[in-house]
Amino acid sequence: MFLFCVSVLLISSPPSVVWEYNSTGDIIAVECAGDVNNDGTEDVFAAFSESAGGGIMCLDGITGEAIWFNSSISGTFATESFRAVSDVNFDGTTDLALFLNSMSSVMAVSGATGSLLWNSTQPSPVYFIEYATGPDSCDVAVLANRVAGAELLCTFFALNGQTGEEIWSLPQQSSADFFIKTTDSDVSGNGWSEFGYSIDRGSVACSYVEVRDGFTGTLLQNSPTIYYPTVDICDSPPSMVVSHFGDIPSLWVESINTGTVNWSSDDQEMVFTNLNFIANTTGPSTPLPEILGWGGTVIYLVRGDDGYHNDKYTLPHSINSLNCFYDGTQYRLAVLTGDSFHCPPLVFNSPSVEPSINLPGSQGEDMCLLQSDLYPAPLAAVALSGTGSGVCAISTSWPLAVSGSSSTSLETTPSVRLLDMPGMNRINIEGKTDADIAVIDITGRVVRRVRIDRGQTVSVIVSPGVYMLFDTISGQSVCKATVVSN
Repeated sequence: MFLFCVSVLLISSPPSVVWEYNSTGDIIAVECAGDVNNDGTEDVFAAFSESAGGGIMCLDGITGEAIWFNSSISGTFATESFRAVSDVNFDGTTDLALFLNSMSSVMAVSGATGSLLWNSTQPSPVYFIEYATGPDSCDVAVLANRVAGAELLCTFFALNGQTGEEIWSLPQQSSADFFIKTTDSDVSGNGWSEFGYSIDRGSVACSYVEVRDGFTGTLLQNSPTIYYPTVDICDSPPSMVVSHFGDIPSLWVESINTGTVNWSSDDQEMVFTNLNFIANTTGPSTPLPEILGWGGTVIYLVRGDDGYHNDKYTLPHSINSLNCFYDGTQYRLAVLTGDSFHCPPLVFNSPSVEPSINLPGSQGEDMCLLQSDLYPAPLAAVALSGTGSGVCAISTSWPLAVSGSSSTSLETTPSVRLLDMPGMNRINIEGKTDADIAVIDITGRVVRRVRIDRGQTVSVIVSPGVYMLFDTISGQSVCKATVVSN
């Protein structure tokens, strides 16, 4: 039997753990679910390891409480085989695709309810799931690779997002890496996005990376490589970045349209096991977005249009997940290692790995970023295994109600105004009219009632947390306030 507990924690200087969802089994995968319950904060899909048999769930992004839980689907086979996909059942909510090894099935699950939408039986394990999008918002092709035999021979295939029926399959005569990279570009012109992957990661003779159309599987670009190639693709302009061992150049960017190499590097330090195109952090003057090359404990920031790079980030432990976000003033990394989370500024020169926080569980498995109207920068939802297994949410910024030691009003109404600096163990409000204010915590419980006169200033003493203020006379929501500890 699996037991769960949700705790909302004291908010301190970011990064800070704001809630924990504790379980007695390992959580190995998390995905952004979109705003399932329409409260202004994106929610999180989470999955137990299938071997633990705990189930899949959707958790509230601001509280960590379960929105739904499905124990009939025991979990997922691998972190990479659990993916949020576009709305496949036309209900306006992000849905899920996952592989369940015990049933040899790729499944689609409703993001709104957790109910099974369709089930597609497969002849061998599926290690990676992604999706391509079509000309309409609900046009979705679920992309996956199934692997068979001692040689790990791979077949890429696509399933209809609405029905689970196979659209195409592409057997490979050599082993493939366990990843698929997708992009919003439409080089083929049929309205569907593309995907890329690498093949035969142990052979000098026939290694290569390919880009194909997501709906038809048609080959659009092929680039020969040597050992252990990796690739990522971007949509504007349609390009791919490739890295491999054993030859020069070790890193290059080429056009998907023409195959023209934009630039290349012979620097053997620029061989990466992971590549990610990210936002164009250096401004609109550079046509290509920046690139993160990473593996082990090291991250390089590489300029996309010419390959410029300088210093590297060196993390204390191996990196399990990596992303990037904008905090309102600058770009930052979101880095998950086995036991810590880091959100340092994204810079070329003299990078730091701080600020950081130790994880509440023994092992960080996976991470996704959640947007919230309570915070200027996203929350990081982290899957945890081992001691303290479960899911936690980590803030990457002060809440909107608190900026360092000062704060600003989120919104005003005719009844009261949220004053500056309400955040340290109290909420400070000023009456704009006579009002009766209810202070409600994240569970919906009224924790304080305050009668305030016009022009009067009142300090409401509360524990750290997120609160909503309501005018009980008019029934209107007044404002949100986030309270931190001294």
